[in-house]
Amino acid sequence: MSEIRSTGAAMLSWLTDRISRAPHPATIVPAADKRQPSFDWRSCPTISLSELREELIPRYIHWIPDRDPWGRTYDFCLEREAFDRRAVLGIRSSGRNHTFESDVYTIGPFDPGDFDHDIVWVDGNFVRWPQEFPVL
Repeated sequence: MSEIRSTGAAMLSWLTDRISRAPHPATIVPAADKRQPSFDWRSCPTISLSELREELIPRYIHWIPDRDPWGRTYDFCLEREAFDRRAVLGIRSSGRNHTFESDVYTIGPFDPGDFDHDIVWVDGNFVRWPQEFPVL
């Protein structure tokens, strides 16, 4: 998850620079808004790793990894023009099974022992993430 966080931080820095230069500052609506029960990955435009590297390296980050810890490529999305969309930037990992669960995610944590779940980060927040659940 640290690779997702550091790449995401670089993407947020990139976004901050773009918004500050925009003629009409945009308002970002967080994708992981707690009032919304789900998030649709397709609402954020796909960007290839090579395109993302062109946008972020070297100004915002030294390097963006090719693969997640399971050896699978990350999925990236980045809106480069309409910053008032529900989702502007994101990263997701398909987990150990190398298969994305869905494009529509229920926002919330999952059991950290289940390595097949996707980890999804959008607009500065995790949409799906591993988290220990309290024992009742």
